[in-house]
Amino acid sequence: MHRMTSKELGRLHAAELRNARRAAGGWRARRAARRRAREEQPVAPATDGFFSWVRGLPWVVERPYEIAPGVRTFAVDCPLLGIRRIWLVTGLGSDRSDLPTARISIVVPSDVSWSLESSGWGRTIAEMPADHVLLELRTHNAETPRDVQTLVLTGYRYAMA
Repeated sequence: MHRMTSKELGRLHAAELRNARRAAGGWRARRAARRRAREEQPVAPATDGFFSWVRGLPWVVERPYEIAPGVRTFAVDCPLLGIRRIWLVTGLGSDRSDLPTARISIVVPSDVSWSLESSGWGRTIAEMPADHVLLELRTHNAETPRDVQTLVLTGYRYAMA
């Protein structure tokens, strides 16, 4: 009996994945499920839906204390990975009536903040420990709530790293 080569194992694994996808209803069913999931996630800033979506992310907790009136902070608290860090701050800064949404700031590494700033998606407002910065997002530049969600998930991604 011959040992299976890595190519043969790869082919068997690919066949198993194709069969599992077919059993799940095909690509049209998966695409429809993804579309429904996107529509069900309210991500417009300054709404209760946005805050419940943020709290619904794995290991995210809202800090119980207020830095200032109207400011809310969210952190990742994952004892399994030994991670406890703030990654999202909302309502920070002066209240301007020309901004229709709440101010959202994320904590990201300095090199990531540079690319977001050069793209016009935010500006650095504070230096943080470990070569990180607090970046205020320009949510009024976002064309869709999906853009805001992507930017917020960028902060979450680096908090979990």
